[in-house]
Amino acid sequence: MAISFNGQTLNQSRIDAIMQSNTAEEAQQRMGLFDKIKDWFRGGVEKAAIKEAFDLLKQPNIDLGDSANLAKQESLLQHFTLLRGATQAPFSDRYALQVGVDESAQTWSYSMRIDENTIIQCQDLPVGNGYTLEAFRDAQMLMQLGVALHDQTRTDPQALLDHLQEQLTEMNAMHSGPQGAIGQNSARLEKLAAIGNAILKEYGTSVTCNLDVSHARGGLQASLGIGAQNISTIPLNNREELTDALILNQSMILRGLNLTLSEKDPHQAILDAVQDMVDGSELQEAMRNRLDDPTFSHANFVGITIPDPETSGKNIFHATFRDPAHPGQDRILEFSNRPGSNGELRGARLQDMLSNGPYGSLAGLISQVHGTAEDAQIIYATNGARQMLSATAMNLKGEATGDGALFKDEAEVDDFIRNLNTQFLGSLPIAKTHYAEVAARCEWPLWKTDDESTVSTIETLSIPLSDPLDRMV
Repeated sequence: MAISFNGQTLNQSRIDAIMQSNTAEEAQQRMGLFDKIKDWFRGGVEKAAIKEAFDLLKQPNIDLGDSANLAKQESLLQHFTLLRGATQAPFSDRYALQVGVDESAQTWSYSMRIDENTIIQCQDLPVGNGYTLEAFRDAQMLMQLGVALHDQTRTDPQALLDHLQEQLTEMNAMHSGPQGAIGQNSARLEKLAAIGNAILKEYGTSVTCNLDVSHARGGLQASLGIGAQNISTIPLNNREELTDALILNQSMILRGLNLTLSEKDPHQAILDAVQDMVDGSELQEAMRNRLDDPTFSHANFVGITIPDPETSGKNIFHATFRDPAHPGQDRILEFSNRPGSNGELRGARLQDMLSNGPYGSLAGLISQVHGTAEDAQIIYATNGARQMLSATAMNLKGEATGDGALFKDEAEVDDFIRNLNTQFLGSLPIAKTHYAEVAARCEWPLWKTDDESTVSTIETLSIPLSDPLDRMV
């Protein structure tokens, strides 16, 4: 391990020498253990760097009666985080900060370690106004975040950590004071939101960042994770905190979804929709080759024929179009008539759109629903978010109902989730639509809406057309 400190590089042997020394002078006498410095470091710079590092790494004398004690801890923390920030990954992952809180005694403790060696530790510090404790909690969280991000990306995340440190410090300042919320779970959830947003902005969806709401022995909790690594866990003691956590959970999922959708090529999305419209790989490929053909427009649409499935052996329907290039001749396309489970563009829905238009081509027809609440890909993508809320409702019914619990009974849990959806989550954007429109279209039981969705009826041709099907090959 090598540490760059005050312009001077200290390797592992130098760190060991400092930590094993009893005085700064003894550390300086161990100069023979260190590598030769470069020319522009000469002139006593190395001795000064060793002394300063020694002062930071050796455990200070702590006087709990000292009114400036917490300020001392903050100074030590600042130097420790700066020292870690000056160390390149993966060696920076060897820094660790452990923080523990005794809620009953209103005290807290911490230990700082480098490469499994405890260099500073302190017990039974007063919580006081909570500012210093929160600064240590933030540093612990960011160090764990740095390790997780380096593991997932194999890049050095220090620039992002520095940016987040500034944000969290500003939040602490904003929430400090007699009426402030510093250290409260609501303020800590705000920090998790800032971290989630920063990770999505920096890494996109290549880093798996999630916030899970679960029930542990101590009660409900929200846990921020990077992949399988837990970064921070916050207890949820009331409905307000639970509401904040679930809003954050859903917004993180949907922001990732929005980013994925925005990066998807619209033309590719149109091509992908064909797999719902037509059954069979050969017909699907042929359909893709005819998506931009203006022959298959609403202006040329004639009607729909539904063959008997028992006779044809397939669950299909035929759409007939006039061929302007060959007056008196029709073109017939075969589409899937299977019912859709997630609003797929087939069956009655596709018949309705083909019949009622307007569209200048099949590609134009598909593009009308792309990114809207009627887009099957949007419904597919949001299934995970809805399933998570459904699972949370089941969890709350089993673990958080009854006397003294957050909810009186299961009906109250359902009402809570419905109100969460309609009052808070419904306005969350998804591509060209909003969460409310997608959930309502899915007829989700935990979504309360006064709107009734209707499916348009269409007329079908009573006599099957005798012209051969346009197999589009």
